[in-house]
Amino acid sequence: MLAVILVFASTFNSCDPVEEEKGSIYGVVTDKATGEPVKNANVQLRPMGETTLTGTDGRYEFADLKDGDYTLVVSKTEYTDLIDDYVITVNGGKAIRRDVQIEKIPALFRILDASGNDIEELDFGSMADDNIRLFNIFNNSTSSLDYEIYKTAAWVVNVSSDNGVLQPGATKSIVVTIDRTMLSLGNNVTTMTIVTNNGGKQLKIKARVSDGSDDDNDDENGEDPDTPDDPSEPDGGGVCVDLGLPSGLKWATCNVGATRPEEVGSYYGWGELEPKSYYDESSSPTYGQNVADISGNAQYDVATALWGNGWRMPTQADFEELAKECTWKHTKVDDIYGNDIEGQMVTGPSGKSIFFPFTGYMAWESLIWSYKAYYWTSTPDGKNYARGITFDYDAEDYLILPNYKWYGCCIRPVKK
Repeated sequence: MLAVILVFASTFNSCDPVEEEKGSIYGVVTDKATGEPVKNANVQLRPMGETTLTGTDGRYEFADLKDGDYTLVVSKTEYTDLIDDYVITVNGGKAIRRDVQIEKIPALFRILDASGNDIEELDFGSMADDNIRLFNIFNNSTSSLDYEIYKTAAWVVNVSSDNGVLQPGATKSIVVTIDRTMLSLGNNVTTMTIVTNNGGKQLKIKARVSDGSDDDNDDENGEDPDTPDDPSEPDGGGVCVDLGLPSGLKWATCNVGATRPEEVGSYYGWGELEPKSYYDESSSPTYGQNVADISGNAQYDVATALWGNGWRMPTQADFEELAKECTWKHTKVDDIYGNDIEGQMVTGPSGKSIFFPFTGYMAWESLIWSYKAYYWTSTPDGKNYARGITFDYDAEDYLILPNYKWYGCCIRPVKK
């Protein structure tokens, strides 16, 4: 009789409904350009239509979901709506993670002359009393535009409004003043960077000092073919900028091997004088060797060897002063092909600035972590390592770390 009751009880219990386990979908919404979390983004779950907002960390979550297939739609003001094609399958009560990136709508702005024409340069010509030029910034977008203007050449002595806010459809006139007594003979060329909250552009600034010859050694464009179309040559291989540092140290506007501030330039193993196609221990002359600080030693310092005239690699202490005394701002500038180049704009106590592009580093034949900056110092760290500075979007989080001497890193020279 007991056996019958147990069988009956078992049969009865097996007929009880089994509660279905619920799953969830969660993830983080980030800015495609910066990688930073996007807060208060609206995330919609399809086909249900349920919505939620991301938190300050960019995180969202949909809980208590039945088994099935889902997709996401993400929207936020000033961003392009994202209709995510990826199908998220919830099965067996599992929590599924789906991170997505959304892209900011570019703030459209134009650089115009006084007649409203788009321009890429201001040419001061060669007249001795021609020291002032004007250009306009026009906000062609539907949202306000925060702008800042950075100059590097010392002979550009004043910019009438180097920062501000432009409302949609507004125009701002900018007056640029140069000091001709600071110009070199022949062509003088520099770039002015206009940075906005959604990207930047560069404006070429040109001025000329005549050498008094009949044809002035000009080519068909009115320029001296022996004078480079950039500020990388006049001062022993590079132009230096006085940032107003306590040490009095001046920093180059370009990396070794570059001709413009936004160019990465060449990659060098620590203590090496030539770039190469393959970077490893066996090809490094300093790896495994006790070599003292190489700053200013032409046998190992490529800045001294190539540029001369007092140029040298920065020491660890030099970079630490730069990080402590200057304002660093994550910036995107256009190169000569219109590509966005990311890096840090570094502004010193003097108000002058230099630009450090993100470079990555070379290991074997591969470029590693191109979204970060890796620059050598001249300071060694034992037989196998030397000190390098690393930074990315947040310059305050810069690190000075020992890197293998055989790594290929970029070099930004300094001089007194």
